[in-house]
Formats: sequence, C-alpha cells, structure tokens
Amino acid sequence: MAKEFKRILANQRWMLRHVSFGDRVKLTTARLLRRSETIEIGMAGHRIAIRTRTSDLNVAYHALIKEEYKGIDCHDPAVVLDVGANIGTSSIYFAQLFPNAKIFAIEMEASNYELLKRNTSHLDNVTCVQAAIASETGKRSIVDRGTGPWGYTIASQKGESRGDAIEAITLDEFMTRHSISQIDLLKMDVEGAEKEIFAAGGDWLTKTDVIACELHDRICLGCDRAFYVATQNFSRLEKHREKVVVYR
Repeated sequence: MAKEFKRILANQRWMLRHVSFGDRVKLTTARLLRRSETIEIGMAGHRIAIRTRTSDLNVAYHALIKEEYKGIDCHDPAVVLDVGANIGTSSIYFAQLFPNAKIFAIEMEASNYELLKRNTSHLDNVTCVQAAIASETGKRSIVDRGTGPWGYTIASQKGESRGDAIEAITLDEFMTRHSISQIDLLKMDVEGAEKEIFAAGGDWLTKTDVIACELHDRICLGCDRAFYVATQNFSRLEKHREKVVVYR
C-alpha cells in the first residue's frame, strides 16, 4: 500500500496542473480501490477514455502533456502515419499540431483499437485502421510481453501469445490500399516489430520524408541495427528522449 501511495503522489504532481479535481478523484479512487474500469478524463483540451490501473494514463501524459513528438521538424505534412497508435493520444496530438494533415492511426490490439476509435471520433482528419504493420502480408499472432496494453507486439521475443490473430500488412501494401503516394511523417512505436519492418525495407522507405521511431533493442536484439542500416541514406538524424528521428 505504501508503494501505491507513492505512485499516486507522483502522479498528483502533474495532474494538479493538467487534470481537474473531479477527474483526479476518479483516478485516485480507482487506484486505491484497485478497481479496473474505463473512465473519461479531461487532458489538453480533450476528453480521453482510459483504463484505470493500466499504462493508458502514462501514454496520454507523454503524448499530450510532455509532448514527446513536439521537436520533430516537419512542416505542414499532408500524410501522417501513426503506426502503433495505442489508445490514440499520439494521433490526437498530431491532429491538433497538423490540422491540414490526413492522419492514419494504425493499431492492432482490439481493446486498444476500441479506445483509439473512441478517443479520435471527434477528429475529422484521423482515420483509424486495425492492422499490424509487418515485413509481409498475412495473419500474425499478438504477443503479450506482460507490460500492459502498451507492450503488445508481433515481434519474436519472450512473452506469451494471446492467441489473437491479426491481419498484418506491409507499409507498401498499406500505401496501395489507401492511395498514399508519399508519407510526410511516419511515427512508429511497435515494441520490437520495427526490426523486421526495417530489415525487409520496401519502396515506402524512398517515399517517406521523416521517420520518428522508438527502438526496442533492449527487448528485441537487432532493432537498432535494422533501423540504422535502412535509414543510412537519410540526411539528418536526431534523438528526442526515447525517439530517433531521421530526415530525408
């Protein structure tokens, strides 16, 4: 219980400034009572549906309060792909940062996807797609690494298969299906699956201007190498906390 109080107090520090009193009460009560439920809270001008006692609040905090994608140098993009969109907070951020862009929010896991649709339903420039981006098209199994809803993957690594089958498609196939000729910004956070995506390559690499990727070499050895080899012809590289950003 003492550890739980410490975590609550740590969250309260930033929530005092960014979350209303009523919403803080709902979050704190659910945590103290160890109650798992979906609630809505106000954050950064949006109502966000999150699951208590999961990684959802942390995901929303980093995307909307910490603005983890703020430093990306991408001006007035037409097409943004949010690969690994989770519950949609990164897509919300991109939608408000780039109001003229078409945002494709891609998420494979069913419960995450339902919240993604709910959280972005008020945004006309966000299109939600349930699929896994992979090195080849076909059916794949979702792997639960035991780190909560933000840790699901299709990568070959330690973890238990949930038995959920999901459609996996390549980025080339995704572009064809959605009539995309150019990707201005590709954000990717896929918990290790980036290794096979970048190792396989494809025409999409030459049609993408900016890539912001979170690399997971710590959980899937070879992610870093696959990414850096695939993007070696990009002209500029930056690091923003856990994200690596390359520019054509």
